[in-house]
Amino acid sequence: EKNRERLAETFKRPLRWIDYCEKVSQNNCTNSTGADLAIASRPPETEKEAEKYYLEGVYTGHFIATEKNDCSDGKNCTGHMIDYPCTWGAYTASQLYWHNIALESDTPDGSNYYKYGAMLEVVAASNATRSPIIVVWWYPDPTMDNFDFVKISLPETSRQCLENRPEAKPDRCSATRDVLLGKEVGSCGYNTHTLEKYFARTFRERSIETPIAVRSPGHQLVRNAHVSDIDITEMMVLWTNRDVDKWNYDPRDAVCTWVANNFYDGLKLKNFLPPSYPRKVQNEAGYDSGLVYFGMTFGSIGALVSASVGAASYRFRKEKQIKFAQEVFLYLFSLGFFLVCIGGILYGTVPSAGTCAARWWFVVVGFTVALVPLLIKVAAINKLMNDAKKMRRTKVSKEMVYKVVAVVVFLILVYLSVWTGLDPPLPKKELALRTEIGDIVDEHVECASKHMSWEIVAFSWEGSLICFAAAVAFQSRNIAQAFNESRVVGNMAYLVFFFLAVRMLIFFMPASVLQPSVRNGITSLLLTLESLATVGLYFGPKFLSIYKGEDDNERGATSEGTHVTAVSSLLFSKNDPTCPLCGQIRERARPSHIAIANSTISTIKEVSCLGDTDINVMDDPGSFEENPSEAAGQAPPAATTTDTAKNVKQVSFRNAKAKESPSEAVGLRCLDIVHEPNGCAEFDGDKSCDQQDDDKAFKKVENLVTGLSCSSVGKF
Repeated sequence: EKNRERLAETFKRPLRWIDYCEKVSQNNCTNSTGADLAIASRPPETEKEAEKYYLEGVYTGHFIATEKNDCSDGKNCTGHMIDYPCTWGAYTASQLYWHNIALESDTPDGSNYYKYGAMLEVVAASNATRSPIIVVWWYPDPTMDNFDFVKISLPETSRQCLENRPEAKPDRCSATRDVLLGKEVGSCGYNTHTLEKYFARTFRERSIETPIAVRSPGHQLVRNAHVSDIDITEMMVLWTNRDVDKWNYDPRDAVCTWVANNFYDGLKLKNFLPPSYPRKVQNEAGYDSGLVYFGMTFGSIGALVSASVGAASYRFRKEKQIKFAQEVFLYLFSLGFFLVCIGGILYGTVPSAGTCAARWWFVVVGFTVALVPLLIKVAAINKLMNDAKKMRRTKVSKEMVYKVVAVVVFLILVYLSVWTGLDPPLPKKELALRTEIGDIVDEHVECASKHMSWEIVAFSWEGSLICFAAAVAFQSRNIAQAFNESRVVGNMAYLVFFFLAVRMLIFFMPASVLQPSVRNGITSLLLTLESLATVGLYFGPKFLSIYKGEDDNERGATSEGTHVTAVSSLLFSKNDPTCPLCGQIRERARPSHIAIANSTISTIKEVSCLGDTDINVMDDPGSFEENPSEAAGQAPPAATTTDTAKNVKQVSFRNAKAKESPSEAVGLRCLDIVHEPNGCAEFDGDKSCDQQDDDKAFKKVENLVTGLSCSSVGKF
């Protein structure tokens, strides 16, 4: 009974704000002064405020002794306690009854159960007024650690007690008193629960799906760590103390703060980290390597060589080797590979929004400017040669070739502009673990568009240039060595194809096989090597011939027994009176002669402009000698022939009616007449088997030759 009185005296009943103003305050809290002001500064303004047991700064709460606390005259008095909501599982009634504890939970609404919010308000009021309370609470929870509460120990939990707990859990709202009280054996204290870790399925799945280089150790850390009630309580205290964004950011901040505080100290979470953590990130890994620096230096050398070759072409522009190849096309060739070398230098720099796009611009435009003019020029020469074999007159001007080149370059610039505008290549960062169990993560940076089709089209364009070059080289396989543009084009096609194949192989290698910095360094070297090799292949023989002082005619000499007729540099202005091959002014044409042999093709030895013309037909090319009458400046003798039944030994034909050279430039016709053993002459598919037909065939030659502005003279 003494304990009962003491409990009733100590633990009084809390009052709601509205109850205090109506039952305790002298003026219903309307004009609070003195003690009233210290408790309630005003009356509640809403029904929600009226139900509160505490409101910071306005109502501090108040505890009074009611009739239930009065133990006089042998009354069955009780002290007050705060119990869980009836929807929560608890054994309060059973524990109080069987252990004879004179406490009772009662509320103004008669339910005898407090809501969670009301429980927190009573606890706050108890702290504000320093009034003692007894409350049923759980652990871990920060509320109890924020105040000076002492845990009450009940009889130790046993298996027998747990098996005889009241059956009302968790629905106590409608349970009868007998059900709530249960058996005495089931009135022990609460069992200690082992903390269990629960994970959302996506937590593990996302962790496993994330690449190992960027994978967070969070999932593995939580699995390895053993967190106690004390640790949970520390997190909750941090949560409640922050009081900024309680139900959103605050708990996140509390957990992160606790992890930081206990990473090396306290729980020492570092010991629970999986291998290779924590990690160090190496930014822009590989771009400070020797390979990249060497590639940039080598690219600078390549650019200097290309520019020097262009300057040398201008220096020796009057030499036949440069003049025949058309100096403008040589300038474009060297300019193109100069741009390619600049692109190679950019491949060695750390990728940025500007350099990523500039790489492709310099490389694609460079190959276009270098190769397209050369290929179009050679294709034009092939057309002239084919038309010459068919006895057809052809006009090809520089202006037309320049227009074709300009249109192709313009289309490439349009494509690059659309690419840069719609889907520009931008720096893309990828993290890769340097070693499988290492702690170094390399940050690889490479250029990439959202769609790889842009790069594929650029590579395809280079491939199409190679195919065009191969086709041109094949069509020109019989052109003389003296004007070896086509053969050089064929060799360049093989060379460029090799480098393109290697560059594409490297480009499509994944970062796991070849890291981007190494890939870009190798690409830089390949572009420069390709430029130097191609420039050397094309310009090397020309400059070597100039250095040795060789005449271009001497370069064209063929081996004994082989007779080839060829023409190059046939693109010249119709307004230029100078013959592009011999350098003579057309109005100052000098006498010349043409040798036509029974070999399949004649050999070019000299080139000059036509005036009066000698045509010599012989059976043995080696027996040809210059006409003595021409050497003496006299007119050659009239045409003579041998018997038509025998092989033709020699025929001289005098073009007595030499025509002036036409003002328009045309391609040189390189012709031959094959005389068969039976004495029949075959000219351009027509056979003649008598003297009259032979003379007709020779007149065809006369008419053709006098209609040309330039022709070839052969010594066999």
